Amino acid sequence: MAQNPIPENLDELITMAEDAADGLQQLEVTVGIKQNTEAATRLDLGSLVTGTATYDTLVAQGKVLVAAATVARSNARAFCMAVRDRLKQFLGTKPSDAWQAAGWSAQSIAVPATGEKLLPLLGSIQSYLTAHPTHEDSSAVNLTAARAGTLHAALSDARSAVNAHAQAEGESKNARDAAAEKLQVRLRGLVNELAGLLGPLDPAWRTFGFNPPGAPDRPDVVKNTEATALGGGQVRVQGAAAARAEYYQVHQFIVGTDVAYGLTESPPGPDVILAGRPVGATIKYKMRAVNETGAGPFGNEVTVTVS
Repeated sequence: MAQNPIPENLDELITMAEDAADGLQQLEVTVGIKQNTEAATRLDLGSLVTGTATYDTLVAQGKVLVAAATVARSNARAFCMAVRDRLKQFLGTKPSDAWQAAGWSAQSIAVPATGEKLLPLLGSIQSYLTAHPTHEDSSAVNLTAARAGTLHAALSDARSAVNAHAQAEGESKNARDAAAEKLQVRLRGLVNELAGLLGPLDPAWRTFGFNPPGAPDRPDVVKNTEATALGGGQVRVQGAAAARAEYYQVHQFIVGTDVAYGLTESPPGPDVILAGRPVGATIKYKMRAVNETGAGPFGNEVTVTVS
């Protein structure tokens, strides 16, 4: 018989809670809901909506900060490479003890790619160029101690901002997830409370957005959907029969024309010939089964070029 599973997906959870709250607004007093009221449901729903929006905003801000840190790291590395190439005329082209004072090692004068290794190198370059001002290049390329300090501060600040933001983002995610769990508990409580107040086939269940427990389960997924061009603007769409189906829905998306799938036919079986399709068009189709409880999940998407 029909079940009312509480979604894990946040969008689906929010939709279910909105439907339930609207149903409570209409029938809370009539049905006799005492525990999981409209006010309590909307409060928990509001916490999740707010928590989700806050987290999503922080995620977007985090991407901006990471991008800024990437730019700072790129600028720092380019500077270090330019300084290294300039210092070759003073320190030689091979690794040696002389390079250590400038921040490299006696084994390698490669420029690191990661921020945690670039930061100490920038600090060493700044100290070296301060001590050896004749090795600076203050022309347009600006290979100076001051520039090393500026890039060091920029990279350090950018990394600190990313790290601090990561903590805030993590805390926000935890708060959002806690709000989701609380709303899930609320909706489970409402389903259980309704089960003691409504009959298993009472249509009031649907007012709350739930399936009547005495109704059949939703249909299974339609498998093995195929689409075949038959010529003359006709397309045959067919799939395997789904358990508990009363009828089927065929949804269509014309590539280059439509912006979303739309229902195009509701045949009694999973095999239908669609006429009047635009010749030459590329069309995507997907099918699902429907019964009195609702629609089952869509099956696989198929694509056909109309002939």
